[in-house]
This record gives sequence, structure tokens and C-alpha cells, in this order.
Amino acid sequence: MMTDAAANIKKVFLELGGKSAFVVLDDADLAGACSVSAFAASMHAGQGCAITTRLVVPRPGTTRRWVLRPPPWGRSNPRPQRSCHRVRAADLGAAA
Repeated sequence: MMTDAAANIKKVFLELGGKSAFVVLDDADLAGACSVSAFAASMHAGQGCAITTRLVVPRPGTTRRWVLRPPPWGRSNPRPQRSCHRVRAADLGAAA
């Protein structure tokens, strides 16, 4: 796109955000990291420009435990609420 625009001498601004990495370090609390990364990936319905959409888990053997761990707010949420965007205490309901 940039090459095509440059050939015609057009100004172009490319948005390159949105693929931020969530890195889980060796000494990280796995349960806490799972919770935070699930929230970070789903906040703003994935429409933010700095959402952590890539997970980097460098520890061997951790990836399987990571995938099998259910998110803390998934289908078993006992307090689903429906609310508008102005209510800060709104909770996320069933995800499936």
C-alpha cells in the first residue's frame, strides 16, 4: 500500500497497532497472568489499538496448562449483568 501510494506521491499514514504481545515471564503467577491476559484480550471488544492479542509463554510445559485453564469470568459467572457502557461496575456475562 505504501509503495503504491508513493508511486503517485500521496501522503499515507499506516496504522500498525493492535498486535501487542502479552509476555508471561518465568517467575509469573500463572493464575493471575491467565486472568489478566483474558481480560486484556477481550476488553473493548477487541477494537482497541493496543490490545494484547498475542501471548508469549516461554516456559516449557506451561502452554498446555495455559490453554486448559478456564477464564475466571467464562460460562460459570454467577453474576451476569447487563449494563450500558457508562456503568463502571458492569460485569461480563456468559461468554459462550
